[in-house]
Parts: sequence; structure tokens; C-alpha cells
Amino acid sequence: MRVRSQLKGHIERIEREIGGLDARVNEIELLFESPEIYTDAAGSRALSEELAGLKMRSRERVIQWEALLHQLEELTAM
Repeated sequence: MRVRSQLKGHIERIEREIGGLDARVNEIELLFESPEIYTDAAGSRALSEELAGLKMRSRERVIQWEALLHQLEELTAM
């Protein structure tokens, strides 16, 4: 029972992290809709790099989340 509770807690933390990452991705994507962002080449490049990193981190966390869900399902089936 304790392992199941720990898994649920870990899953919830990852879900919150994914939510935060996705929110920042949305913020940056909205910034890129504004033509003004392109007047600052260094700034837009930095945002582009941040965006790529956030998307990669989000994908990694989703993969981890799916694996943990699978583990939880296996424990529940026992």
C-alpha cells in the first residue's frame, strides 16, 4: 500500500511539473506571435532555445509519467 501511495505522489508531482512546463511553452509561443519579438535577435534566439528545452523536458516527463502510471496499474491489478 505504501508503494502505491508513493507512486501516486510521484505521479502528481510530475503532472504538476508538466503543467508548468506546458504553461511556459504556451507563453513563449504567444510571444512568437508578436512581430516585436523578432526585433531582438538575441532575445528571440534565447526564447527559441528555451522553448526547445522546455518541449524536450516535457516529453521526457510525459514518458516518465506514463511509465509510473503503468507501474501503478500493475500494482493495482495485484
